Amino acid sequence: MKQLMGEKIAEYDYNYRYKETYIWHKIEEFYDEAKKIRFVLLKKETRKGEYFVKLPSSIWVTCPGYPPLSTDSALQNLPGKKQTLFFAGLPTVQSQEHIKIFDNFLSEKLKPFGIDYEKSSKELKKRTLSRNISITGFLHFKKDILDEDFAPQILDIVCAAYGKVIQSSPYECPVNEWRERIIEKQAINEYYLFKKDGFDVPLSGQRAFFTMLMDERELPDREEN
Repeated sequence: MKQLMGEKIAEYDYNYRYKETYIWHKIEEFYDEAKKIRFVLLKKETRKGEYFVKLPSSIWVTCPGYPPLSTDSALQNLPGKKQTLFFAGLPTVQSQEHIKIFDNFLSEKLKPFGIDYEKSSKELKKRTLSRNISITGFLHFKKDILDEDFAPQILDIVCAAYGKVIQSSPYECPVNEWRERIIEKQAINEYYLFKKDGFDVPLSGQRAFFTMLMDERELPDREEN
């Protein structure tokens, strides 16, 4: 993971209470000036009483000319359900070469963890097919267990796979389409998911979180009249 991180340039602490739910976010941002890689690392916890959803280490990585790397790891302790999940993918990927590099690397490296990458990847693509999303990656669940050690191990492998992708020829991707989808549509989806699980998370708070995580940091200089 460190090979993608560059220099640490920012920290964002975004915490609030809404009704009986407490939400903590810690976001660290790194930038490699030479390679133009922006790496955002998130730790988050949503808690109401004894129930919680923890994101121990999720990342958003961008590099001009390549698809972004997005991961989401979660420990869910909910009424009647405990599980660990991990998602990693290249949303908006356009190049078959990028897909092949990412898929082949993970297919081999994830075998020792009992992950059938090909099967998990097919299931992920089925989920997103109706949404007209170009993506490759995988989603893995571990039911009835909160495994805090799982995400850090898998994250290093996923970052190594992305490192291979950005060594290949660039191919532009519509990254902003994914940003807009997450900040708008996914914020709404997660509002209802949290509500279903008994948490009080305002839509505005969820949109603000996604904005801080993945929205553009800077704009071109404005021309003066």
